[in-house]
Amino acid sequence: MECTKREWKVIQHGGKGYEFTIRETDENNELIRGIDGEIATVHLNRSVKIAEANARLIAAAPDLYEACKIMRALLKNRATPNSDAWNFIEKAIAKAEGK
Repeated sequence: MECTKREWKVIQHGGKGYEFTIRETDENNELIRGIDGEIATVHLNRSVKIAEANARLIAAAPDLYEACKIMRALLKNRATPNSDAWNFIEKAIAKAEGK
C-alpha cells in the first residue's frame, strides 16, 4: 500500500482550536508547508477536545498500520485465527487497505 512515509503531525488553527490540520514532515522532521504537506483537516464538531483527539488518531494512522502488520506477522503462528486479537488486527489492516 502506498502512503506518505514520513512522520505526520497535528497543527492547531484558530485561537481556541477550531481546526486541526495533519501535516507531513520532511527528512529533518520539519513541517512541509503548503498544499504538498497537508494530509487532512479536522474541523470542530462537538468540542475542541474531540476534534483534537480525532486529529491525533489520524496522525497516528501510519504508525498504527505498521504496528498491526508487525503484530499480524508475530501472531501468525501463535494465535487462533478467530481470536479477538487476530480479528481486530485483520479488520484494521483491511480497513487501511480499502478492503
